[in-house]
Amino acid sequence: MKKLPIYFDHAATTPLNDEVYMAMEPLFKENFGNTASRHHAHGWLANDKLEDCYKIIDKYLHLPASQFLFTSGASESINTVLKGFVEQYPKGEIISIKTEHKATIDTLNFLESKGHKITYTEIDENGEVVLEALEKRLKKKGPKLVSISWVNSETGVVQPIEHIGSFKIWNDFLFHVDGTQAIGKVHCNFAYSYLDYVSFSAHKINGPKGIGGLVFKKPLSKYIHGGSQQYNFRAGTINLPAVVGFCEAIKHWIENKQSHQLHFTKLALRLKNYLPDFNGKISLNAPNAIRSHAIVNLRVHGFDSEKLLEKLSHGFSLSNGSACNLHSVEPSYVLLNIGQTKTAASEAIRVSFGPSNTFDEIDAFYLELKKHVL
Repeated sequence: MKKLPIYFDHAATTPLNDEVYMAMEPLFKENFGNTASRHHAHGWLANDKLEDCYKIIDKYLHLPASQFLFTSGASESINTVLKGFVEQYPKGEIISIKTEHKATIDTLNFLESKGHKITYTEIDENGEVVLEALEKRLKKKGPKLVSISWVNSETGVVQPIEHIGSFKIWNDFLFHVDGTQAIGKVHCNFAYSYLDYVSFSAHKINGPKGIGGLVFKKPLSKYIHGGSQQYNFRAGTINLPAVVGFCEAIKHWIENKQSHQLHFTKLALRLKNYLPDFNGKISLNAPNAIRSHAIVNLRVHGFDSEKLLEKLSHGFSLSNGSACNLHSVEPSYVLLNIGQTKTAASEAIRVSFGPSNTFDEIDAFYLELKKHVL
């Protein structure tokens, strides 16, 4: 088999690690029972495994089973919260920002088309929430839901989630955070009291695709009907192999979060230390923000990112934005919404790291960039 390129697109998806794969494997052929089958050993064994998963959620996320929902991924979790809010509060207001992931933006566009009130609060040139502007909006009367990503999936910018949460002392609102790019990669705790809902996915942390989580501490309308699974909130047979893989991934990332974060910091620093060698032809996007070191977004001046990525693709797997924009050839809407020109936004490439990446891979990337840029 031909050797694959070096993988620098971990913000899009990640490979299963060995522990996750080994935990999942027996559940496809041996312990294959339905967790809801109450009258035989196959069901009992499967349900025991599910209970073990809830214990992992409790231990590593500090959340009881009654506040945690297994979903098909962050997109479903986000849809559940946003659509659930307007069902409960038809005259309520959802406040977000225009640099959110498409799972949020497209859902908000849909809800707005149905007559629901959607407001986008102000952000600065790095894409960070302008806290004064948000606080002013929160003082207005009526039910409100704030929906913000902890870490932007394209730029890696970390939002001031704790500061936003502190607004609850003086203002009444619900708070949903998309934690997809945050868990294990930045300092965060999904059990914080000011967080009402948190959505995230397994496949960003070396878990399987098609499984995600929703932390919900406040009531929501039942989203999928057809059974009483998951505390009668989300119907459907539990995808036990995926749930076990998800929980094993959570366990691995939480146990190793400090070493992972230090590793990402070193990788990002090594890459950024090479930038002066390009004589101003490569710069950092959102340079003045607090960022997750797992994501580095670069502007390669004078080079269309689509064409540059094609040249680099033989040796490196990279992207120029979120994988949700698969068929889009338009510049990043995230960069456009923080005030970049169409030309500048079309010159961006995203480098995103995983625990397996090495300094040697960064060095190889630097040398390959030099061939094309200098």
